[in-house]
Amino acid sequence: MVESVSVAKHPARADAENRPPLLEVRHLAMHFPVKSGLLLRETAALKAVEGVSFSIGEGETLGLVGESGCGKSTLGKCIARLYKPTSGQILFSGTDIASLNGNVLKSFRRNVQMIFQDPAESLNARLTIGDILEEPFAIHGIGTHRERRRMAEELLLQVGLGTSAMDRFPFEFSGGQRQRVGIARALALKPRLIVCDEPVSALDVSVQSQIVNLLLDLQKRFALSYLFVAHDLAVVKHISDRVAIMYLGKIVETAPTAELFAHPLHAYTRALLAAIPVPDPRKKGMHRTLHGEVPSPINPPAGCAFAPRSPLPHTPAQAVVPPVWKEISPGHWLEVHPATTENWRDYLSGDERCAFRDR
Repeated sequence: MVESVSVAKHPARADAENRPPLLEVRHLAMHFPVKSGLLLRETAALKAVEGVSFSIGEGETLGLVGESGCGKSTLGKCIARLYKPTSGQILFSGTDIASLNGNVLKSFRRNVQMIFQDPAESLNARLTIGDILEEPFAIHGIGTHRERRRMAEELLLQVGLGTSAMDRFPFEFSGGQRQRVGIARALALKPRLIVCDEPVSALDVSVQSQIVNLLLDLQKRFALSYLFVAHDLAVVKHISDRVAIMYLGKIVETAPTAELFAHPLHAYTRALLAAIPVPDPRKKGMHRTLHGEVPSPINPPAGCAFAPRSPLPHTPAQAVVPPVWKEISPGHWLEVHPATTENWRDYLSGDERCAFRDR
């Protein structure tokens, strides 16, 4: 269930469309080998991310939303280069970082950092908070031991923790405080882009709002860009400039936040929005049930991956025709298909409509 959370309104930002994007992802794919048999030979591939393209501008937040297992976290780890993509391009300030290795990759990591979902698992329990925050400086050869300690103390103050935390261990803090430490670590090398991998999903609702407000404040102070991975649409609505909806390794709809919430077009997007609880017992929900389970990423359906669960009328022959990626209105992109879009004919050219009409 998606919880409602009260957070500060998103600050106004310059129009990123007038400048080259900070990050541009082109046809990115990430496949994991599936091995079986006595000799553990590769027999199949798990297609966690398949043909994803999007961009993020300077100072912009892109919210990435989808069910568990749709590939959101894998996509974020590819952008942070914790995974080396199977194919595609990741252009950061015009440089393709998808194939970087060695010292060049190490240098790139100063520009892109990551906040992980579970702060208890992402912080080394054997190190003090001071050691954890000094580690990025040590790895990149920044400053002396005394200077590193001073910079670590400054990071704690920036995220709302006192310097007394320096000599304490992660288990001595609450979940929200540990996540603040994780945010401080991500800020250490002054990155330009931070991948936020569900940074509030493991926290209480009241703590969620504090962390989201902290992220907004830090973004405004340091001109940060965010890829905000989440499944909580209430949080995404407040923190994001644009939202991308992901299903089975692919982005199926993306639009400016206000446009997406006001005029969702993809059936999957509508189902996610309808699942948001209404905090009024007098109002009946508009929940749209999706039938069946999410298909296996090892053997995804041919054509439209959403067709097996779609509540919209379509024929089996139409289901195997690939969707058409179209810009419906400025900045609003959609996978158009009879199984995904109610008025699909209105968005397609004559030749494109014929591909479905003849079946």
